[in-house]
Amino acid sequence: MSEAQAQLQKQPDRRRRWLFRLAAITLVPVLFLLVCEIGLRLVGYGDEIRFFRPSEDGAFYRTQPVFRLPIFQTAQGPTPIPQQFPVKKKPGTYRIFVFGGSAADGFPASSFSFSRMLERFLSHRYPTTRFEVINTAMDAVNSFLVYEVARECAGYQPDLCIVYAGNNEVVGPFGPATVFSNFCPSLTMIRLSIRLRSTRFGQLLRNALLSLKKPLGEKQGNAKGMMELFAGERVRPSDPRIERVYEHFRRNLLDIIRIARGAGAKVILCTVATNVRQCAPFASMHRADLSDRELQRWKSFYEEGVALESGGKHPEAIQKYRQAAGIDDQWAALHYRLGRCLLKVEEFEDAGEEFMRARDLDALQFRADSRINGIIKDLAAGNGQDVRLVDAEDAFNRSELSPHGLPGEELFLDHVHLNFQGNYLLAKTVFKKVEQALPESIRQGAGGLAPTIEQMADELARTGLDKWRIATIVARLTERPPFTGQIDHAERLAAARSREKALEGHIRLEAIDDALATCREGMQRRPSDLLLKIRYQEFSDFRRRRLETLRRHK
Repeated sequence: MSEAQAQLQKQPDRRRRWLFRLAAITLVPVLFLLVCEIGLRLVGYGDEIRFFRPSEDGAFYRTQPVFRLPIFQTAQGPTPIPQQFPVKKKPGTYRIFVFGGSAADGFPASSFSFSRMLERFLSHRYPTTRFEVINTAMDAVNSFLVYEVARECAGYQPDLCIVYAGNNEVVGPFGPATVFSNFCPSLTMIRLSIRLRSTRFGQLLRNALLSLKKPLGEKQGNAKGMMELFAGERVRPSDPRIERVYEHFRRNLLDIIRIARGAGAKVILCTVATNVRQCAPFASMHRADLSDRELQRWKSFYEEGVALESGGKHPEAIQKYRQAAGIDDQWAALHYRLGRCLLKVEEFEDAGEEFMRARDLDALQFRADSRINGIIKDLAAGNGQDVRLVDAEDAFNRSELSPHGLPGEELFLDHVHLNFQGNYLLAKTVFKKVEQALPESIRQGAGGLAPTIEQMADELARTGLDKWRIATIVARLTERPPFTGQIDHAERLAAARSREKALEGHIRLEAIDDALATCREGMQRRPSDLLLKIRYQEFSDFRRRRLETLRRHK
């Protein structure tokens, strides 16, 4: 045999050896993980990571809190709204799923979310149709988790999917300013990571890691709320990772649309409304290439502007702020101050542009910016008849409750969370688009009138005790970071405490009894309302604690 023939004979042997090595490298870990997964399932370790789980009798799907685990590497975290719907969809039922974060959830009171109001709008207008409006929104989530929930809900016979999301894309899981996980530039790797964390083996690793360190949100010296954790996580709008955020958001929304269509459902995409007039940026950052000499000149103009604004000399302050912006226009608080001054001199259109600029430059991005809303509009316009747009931002700007087209505390509790009037406006705006999406067979049954805001309050059994609880939550949140970093923090905190104080009459025993009576009446009208039952129990517990406190102080 010649040397050349011997070399040719060796080549297949080398290929086989390399293939064997490659198989060993890939298959052995896969087999190991598979054996571990099967073993953990056999011994009953971990949970099936699903948003809904069948009830004990198999008649309903019910939310379960464990679904948050694939993303939130914490023992604490957001939990779904307690809800249920029939496993077998009854004839004549129109099933709607709502997706989003805390603004869609209705935080801090899910009982008064826009989805709850939407169901009442529909039921009044079309009394012969059964509407199921199922709200899957949770606080602190972004489009990555919305996509995962949508994948599951596609199997529950949806007729319509409504998406109101976009506030948490930067600070939420896998974003550049998140505290829940590392930033990841690859959407494929993010989704693979979520799948792996959903396995029993992934849960085992998670629990092992949590045993080595205190979970986020637990007491570590000073008590920290969810939003406090982000106070140091600042990102410039010019950071290249932000572009990846927009790309991921677009891809996630596109896939949600694809999933919904595949399940035979129509889609409504909503732009996100934000408080621009009475919510200063949470943090500001200078442009990265600002020299020390430029910074000193910028500070001189800015501080002169602040002094002039404080003295009520708004035209002069505007001039100084604009001189500062000529040196560095990236400082978010500068634009907010400029907007306030322009509002004082009644240059409303320019004021609105500055308030929007301040929001978009916020280095702690808790609010959907112009790019996020632009992506939502583009996708709604480019995906056919079965995808519709609800321009919530425009509806809030045009509302009679928004002075000069600038939304503020008339519709918001804080930066993005809606008060009762805000949720009512959003529900009414979405309702008009939902009507267009309904099949003709349902629209033919139109007959009732939409409830007024006062009637809506009665429908949802809203009480004075609810108002006090919401005001208390908002005041406590406003006392803590990141709100303490806002330039208007003192006035916002004073306003929050004033609202809380004005509602203290609702925690008298007789007022609590009135609230319990209102809940009982509501439960008689709607005996299957889980949230109303939970509120009734919470009010009962609060009354007991209140009575004990009064007895101790006698």
